[in-house]
Amino acid sequence: MTIKQRKEFLRRYKSLKREEKTIREEIAALEISTMTASVGMGDGMPHSHEPKGLEDYAAKKDALVRRLQKVLWECINQQILIEISINSLESATERTIIRQRYLLFKDWDTIADFVGYSRRQTLYIHGAALGHLEVRSLNEDK
Repeated sequence: MTIKQRKEFLRRYKSLKREEKTIREEIAALEISTMTASVGMGDGMPHSHEPKGLEDYAAKKDALVRRLQKVLWECINQQILIEISINSLESATERTIIRQRYLLFKDWDTIADFVGYSRRQTLYIHGAALGHLEVRSLNEDK
């Protein structure tokens, strides 16, 4: 597996977390739009003269919740795969840098401060770690 493929493998988790956030925002927006649309004219009380609207809301929310559950499952699986791969690294510093970057989404300066190295040296260790990283699957016994 090339360095580029290893980076793509590691970056997939962040992509899934972004998708999770987007779906959660869609659910919140749907709930808000449904609440504001249900307020009747004049008395300020909610009215439901149109059951079709509630059915549409329930169907949309159900679809979003199902999508969210699927993405959450993928996130958990990807996080486990990344942890298994990180644990293949012999160096504790390499494990820390990879974990901070790809699971905690820290920027390079924060990671450098955390491990006590310069930014440049941190990037060098990161490159070496990518070279040493063994991408593992859940089924491997190692």
